[in-house]
Amino acid sequence: MIILAKKFSNLILKEAKKTELKDIILCFAELAYILNQSDVFGRMIFSPSLANADKHKAILKLFAKSGVEVPNLASKIIRMLIERKKISLIPQIVTSLEYASLKSKGRCKTKLVFADKPSNSQLEVVEKSLIEKFKIDPEIQLETDSKIVAGFVALFDGKMLDASLYNAFNDLTKLRIE
Repeated sequence: MIILAKKFSNLILKEAKKTELKDIILCFAELAYILNQSDVFGRMIFSPSLANADKHKAILKLFAKSGVEVPNLASKIIRMLIERKKISLIPQIVTSLEYASLKSKGRCKTKLVFADKPSNSQLEVVEKSLIEKFKIDPEIQLETDSKIVAGFVALFDGKMLDASLYNAFNDLTKLRIE
């Protein structure tokens, strides 16, 4: 499913004008939110008894009511997703488009997981290290997970940097067992 979502997002990136891309991402993000939050609307869109053209019209009417202008390319992609019964890919397409948009600006979505909430100085050190060692401009999303005991785990650009005490302890345990 993720590969298919990336194919659709690559199609959008190839066809979209730079000015249109932000509007398409916002449009798709709004649709993903609506499909996730509204049981009635979601059931209607995923219903096999409603014609594809009617599903497309319903989505466009919903956007019109909320004052969101749907770019032409977004409308075509939505129609294509409905026809191929892949409208459920919308959240993954949004994620892929946001990632590609950040990457084109030289930014990289980065999830940092700490055992406890980090101090500003800890964040600065980690961010500086990521910039220097991995040549990325991180857009940081923070999470906490007490399982890692201490240290942090960074997830970015399909990579994982595990600098946690939990990981170090597991490595020592493996050496001891061997």
